[in-house]
Amino acid sequence: MGFFNLAKLVSLYVYFIGLLYLFYGFIGLIDGIISWWTPWSVNLQAGFSLAGTLIPSVKADPFRGFVLVVIGLIFVKGGRYLIKGKPDSWGYLTVGLIISGTVAGLNLAITLAHLLDKLYPPLLGLKVNDLHNLMKEGWLTDPGLILFPLALIGYLTYRKIKPL
Repeated sequence: MGFFNLAKLVSLYVYFIGLLYLFYGFIGLIDGIISWWTPWSVNLQAGFSLAGTLIPSVKADPFRGFVLVVIGLIFVKGGRYLIKGKPDSWGYLTVGLIISGTVAGLNLAITLAHLLDKLYPPLLGLKVNDLHNLMKEGWLTDPGLILFPLALIGYLTYRKIKPL
């Protein structure tokens, strides 16, 4: 596979990651709007079950869904520019990575807070009321956390084969 074919393949990969962000963002947005602002509740999910945990697990949060949609639009636009060979693509990919990295970091911070919430009562000699699996809460299996490393791999690969 030549250089140009590999660059186009990685460009399509980044474009596809953007489409995944859009897809999961729209699911979260629609599910959040229905669950928050109507009397009905739906649990729209698109993932696979592994040991009783849905991966990825989309939260019913319209604002989180909106953020994922914005990240997806940024990656799709950057991927399109990468495919066309425009130099503007680096700006889109960098901003997309910064925002998606922030979302992934927020997921990790929330998971750490939940973990500490489970650990400190036994350290103080108190009884823990709700011992349940952190994976079932869905923060470690959120699309924002799962897709960020995939986007980072695409960015670093493209940067390696076609520097700024």
